[in-house]
Amino acid sequence: MSVIACSFLMMSCNSDDLNNIENTSVNFELKTGTIPVQNSANEKDYSGKIFNDLKSTLNSNITALVLEDIIREVEIVASENNDFTAISKDYEGIDSIKVNEVLASTDTFSLIESTNFTSVTKDLLFSFTAQLENMDNLAYNDIYNYIIGFENEIINNGTINKNEKDRVLAITSITRYSYHIMNEEADPIRFGKIKTNLHGAISGADSDIATAITMTLVMQAATSNQ
Repeated sequence: MSVIACSFLMMSCNSDDLNNIENTSVNFELKTGTIPVQNSANEKDYSGKIFNDLKSTLNSNITALVLEDIIREVEIVASENNDFTAISKDYEGIDSIKVNEVLASTDTFSLIESTNFTSVTKDLLFSFTAQLENMDNLAYNDIYNYIIGFENEIINNGTINKNEKDRVLAITSITRYSYHIMNEEADPIRFGKIKTNLHGAISGADSDIATAITMTLVMQAATSNQ
């Protein structure tokens, strides 16, 4: 556990804070023109919004090159974001050993298999990532519509427990926002370019939504500095 994680354990986060962010998450607005990014049906869509906000802050503030320092900078910025602290009551921090393991993993299938998700949820994540891998060169709106459709499938799936459903919806939200950022930056749509984010979101969501957000940010910053 990184040092800064201790500060999260001392933060006060009452139920009103958590209820407030979950109830208002669908009303978040982005200055992104008319290109769609949100999904009001996804109750955990605040995950992607918080990821987007923190990434914007980190883009101009992160200076670290060593992994432990990257983790520290990400967690400091996250601790100063009210929306993040409202969902991070049980946040335990990022482990650099875990980050290195995920960075070394190039196989999405094996990464999903290593999680504690049930077999049903793993199969859905296998399907989700395999389809995205086959969608290179498609327009952003096509990918957006696919992710929205998958999220609706998860929302209406009666065989997944709520805890896993919430964490999967956080993964898809972070992935959707990652594609949106790529599109806004006028980069060609490539699965390989968001694979690091996806791996971070999946490995982090194996613990909780807050970790899915910070793990994605750490993974992205670490690979950017390689």
